[in-house]
Amino acid sequence: MHEPDRASVLADLAAELATSPTEAATTATITERAAALVPDADAVSLTLRVRRGRFSTLACTHPLAQELDELQYALGEGPSVDAALTHDWYRSADVGADERWPLWGPRAADHGASSLLSVGLISDATTAG
Repeated sequence: MHEPDRASVLADLAAELATSPTEAATTATITERAAALVPDADAVSLTLRVRRGRFSTLACTHPLAQELDELQYALGEGPSVDAALTHDWYRSADVGADERWPLWGPRAADHGASSLLSVGLISDATTAG
């Protein structure tokens, strides 16, 4: 995607989000747009860091994303958890063999996940999800 195309997509998204009537509609739009922007994405979710070091999935495009998020929260490791705690992003071409998540990775592969991209969301210089 060329730079003007990205700018147009982001401008359209900002306009759409500004008119979203509810948080649920907003988060659903974000995950749907992320899935459209990453053509090979089969499942997209939006994780939020909540109180006491806990996490919550605000929206997802496929039940697999919810399952994999819940597995991360239960194990305390995984790309969404890491991205929600840092200002970083994570990419893996082989989830099952990725040494960064020795508990979550093989289980995620057993669920059918093979690769991933996880990006931290920042609000007011604080990582939010």
